[in-house]
Amino acid sequence: MAGYEYPTMTKRMGSCGLDVTLGQFTDSEILVLLGDNWTGRTTFIRMLAGKLQPDEGASCIPVLNVSYKP
Repeated sequence: MAGYEYPTMTKRMGSCGLDVTLGQFTDSEILVLLGDNWTGRTTFIRMLAGKLQPDEGASCIPVLNVSYKP
């Protein structure tokens, strides 16, 4: 079972911002992100997938194969 860790990171978009704290998960877990519109779910996934660079933190984001299933 592989374990993954993501760093503390911040992304700002205009007056809105997303602050992510250090976290971890394993490849046997299914992660579900729930929240209202404009709470940063997609931004968080894009940062984990390497499609969007954080503004602060995250000197090294691990390369993850992220799937998106609505």
